[in-house]
Amino acid sequence: MASSATSEPTPATAAANSLQAELERLRTENRQPRQALVSYTLAGQAIGVLTALGQRRARSTAVHNALAGHPKCPRTAA
Repeated sequence: MASSATSEPTPATAAANSLQAELERLRTENRQPRQALVSYTLAGQAIGVLTALGQRRARSTAVHNALAGHPKCPRTAA
């Protein structure tokens, strides 16, 4: 009967170890583009929010300016 404790890994074990190492390398390599995509997405969302707020303020200011001379405008009523 052969001993089950050997110092040399079997070809299947060596292949599995090699695949595991390759998987870890690819996961590490994949993290950077994924983080860049998340950062890009968050920056795009922030720009969208700021744009929407800026447009809202511009409309609000335009409405205020249009009504400023109107007699029923609370800001111009005496």
